[in-house]
Amino acid sequence: MLKNFFSISKNQVSVLTTLVVIIILASGYFFIYMPGNEKALQAQRFRALQHVDRNVHEKIENSAALLNNLLTNYQQGNDKEKATVLNYILKYPSKNFTLIKPEKLSIDKTMVWQNNADSICNIIVDSVNRQITLHLIKQQVNNNDSTIFQIGMKFNFNQFIEFLLPGNVFDEYIVFSNSKPVYESFPSGISYMVKDSLFTVRTGISSSLVVNHNISGTDYKMFLQSISLNAKSELAVTGLLSNSRYQQEKNRLPTTIILLLVTILFTIIVAFPWIKLYQMGSKDRLTLTDGISSMFISMLLMSLLFFIFFKYNLPLRSGETKDSKAILANGISTAFKKEIELAYTKINVFDSLIKATSTLQTKDIIHLGKNTSFSDDENTLADPLKKNINAISKGLSINQVFWLDGSGHETNNWSIDAANAPHGYYNHREYFKNIINQRSYLLNNNNNKPYYLEQVTSWTTGVFTTVISIPSSLSTDTNRAVAAISVKM
Repeated sequence: MLKNFFSISKNQVSVLTTLVVIIILASGYFFIYMPGNEKALQAQRFRALQHVDRNVHEKIENSAALLNNLLTNYQQGNDKEKATVLNYILKYPSKNFTLIKPEKLSIDKTMVWQNNADSICNIIVDSVNRQITLHLIKQQVNNNDSTIFQIGMKFNFNQFIEFLLPGNVFDEYIVFSNSKPVYESFPSGISYMVKDSLFTVRTGISSSLVVNHNISGTDYKMFLQSISLNAKSELAVTGLLSNSRYQQEKNRLPTTIILLLVTILFTIIVAFPWIKLYQMGSKDRLTLTDGISSMFISMLLMSLLFFIFFKYNLPLRSGETKDSKAILANGISTAFKKEIELAYTKINVFDSLIKATSTLQTKDIIHLGKNTSFSDDENTLADPLKKNINAISKGLSINQVFWLDGSGHETNNWSIDAANAPHGYYNHREYFKNIINQRSYLLNNNNNKPYYLEQVTSWTTGVFTTVISIPSSLSTDTNRAVAAISVKM
């Protein structure tokens, strides 16, 4: 009796084996995969907020550089050049920010200057009016006498932060300043934030965390990143992820695992007649249906085996692949290289033209590539030259073409806009430094085609652009020059 109790039949072995496999898979999913996937999900969201932090500071630095260009031209220019800078500021569109004209300050410089800096940048956050004001204060020294000037830039919070928030990472965003919401991507109804509810203090360090919060009847996971603008101003960027989306992403299995499980399940279902034969006892009879089913599933399993091999034989294939993601990536790469080659050709033609045409070497141009008249100080270009420049501009989305001398000062500017920005100093840009220092790329590995590519936010327009620079033919034995073209890729 006891011996029969501990004996396990063939059927029981199959059942127990199935249960053990299911328990192991379920345990691995609930206790290993899901916690690890949740940590990776949270880390991904916080990385996105950290990128927002970095982009905010880069925007501030870029805005300060724009103000520095304008103020330097205003300080060092004559009355006519100062009037040009003021006219440019007054006519500058206020879509992305509003420029504040320069003014002279009558303050004691010992109250302003620190660490012998020639300029300082102040950030003022107005939570009540939801505005951010950036002031650049710069001193000008003439004959041991210094004068202090100030220029500014004003943003509302939508202008400042909206374009820096990735739209596909979180469902909604709320930005707090001094515990009050100053930007909302949706009407949340939140009027105040208790800082302790979103920050936790561990080992004396205040850090962010994920909290659950119900807003207007919807459960959200709230991720927060603190952004320090200066010693007195701080923003709290909060990304909201709906709890349903959060749980869905946390529980989601990778596509490859799902396909593998579906394949195994389909194989088991198809092989059911063979399983039946394996489980038959000595008293069971083999029918004609069982024989036909066994032959039929042999053909199905051979077909399935073929498709499994066709799907998972990537290590045995050559370098080429039919994978759609790889095809898309190769297509983007090829198109990008073609645009680089086109931009390189355009800037070389422009550079050769300005080298061969002495009148262009002292002229700025507006309406580049458009069928309206070019002008610089109200002097229009001759029609043949204008048509030639227009023809060169076709086929590429150009923002501007410009030339820099060996110190990084802009000498010429040809812009698609209705007005040229005051000439700036770009000696800190990588596209200038790497050409001057001969650390350039080579187009198609050709030593005779050096260039450099950098994607930047413009110091004159504040928009994202791609700049391709080359050594200019205007270079002399004592002064190297750089030609550059700004394009939309």
